[in-house]
Amino acid sequence: HYAARMPSSALFHSVPTLLTAVLLVSATPSPAHASDGSLAEEVAIPGLLYDETSPFERVVVLDEGGYRYLRFGSLTGDDQSVLDLARPGEPVLEYIPRTCFGLALAAGHERGLVVGLGAGSTTRYWHALFPRMRIDSVEIDPLVVAVAFQFFHFPFHPGLPVHLMDGRTWVQESPGAYDVVLLDAYGAGDAPYHLTTLEFHTEVQAKLAPGGVVIANTVAERHATVLSLERTFREAFPTVYRLETPNDGNVLLIGTLEPVLGEGESQERLERFIAAHLPGQVRRAGNQKA
Repeated sequence: HYAARMPSSALFHSVPTLLTAVLLVSATPSPAHASDGSLAEEVAIPGLLYDETSPFERVVVLDEGGYRYLRFGSLTGDDQSVLDLARPGEPVLEYIPRTCFGLALAAGHERGLVVGLGAGSTTRYWHALFPRMRIDSVEIDPLVVAVAFQFFHFPFHPGLPVHLMDGRTWVQESPGAYDVVLLDAYGAGDAPYHLTTLEFHTEVQAKLAPGGVVIANTVAERHATVLSLERTFREAFPTVYRLETPNDGNVLLIGTLEPVLGEGESQERLERFIAAHLPGQVRRAGNQKA
């Protein structure tokens, strides 16, 4: 089902219409689901804001302990996105500020691409750093797009278009090149196969502007899907940096077409970047080359 797509005319120029059509949010909590995913007897769940199933997955939005969570599959599923309700402009998940290393290696910051919108946290973070950068976000699930706007402060902005279609189709058909690409459609063992192949990564490589960078957000669990994805990523890009997030269990693979940078040079680039765009936060994005 991941290969399904909307026609090109369905690129996200009609967000209000989509919100009206698919969100269907009421003022009362959504009914609970049984452990097997079926609809159970209606039970009020504290903090539950949204719980609907699209053709792709179950989408849950839940407030708990001052944070808002986007989860797929179940009420207790992995946190896809987290919003600090008191500080909505600050990223919560560790991997988001660590994408700064990829941004620091990129030669330019005019165009970005995010494959897998989630709640739009990374897109918003990049936009705060580079307000003039156009960032295309591609997401196949209309419910995910809808909740990003409704519950997670994703802005209606001409420089942040959202495209409702399959990520690989967008890479194959969209015009222009990108300075930085984030592949953020990989879960714990359920990565869409067609976004893990060498052919796809070669297509992404072809979309890079000179000096462009690709970042893949994966999980630290060393199961077959993740190991295969990492091998493929290293086959596609001559230089790969691997950054781990010790608390969240994410791994960022950062690929470039440049020759391997020495540890000192890569760290110097990162610190220059953070000093310019995130003063006082040099230690928020670690650097580990592998």
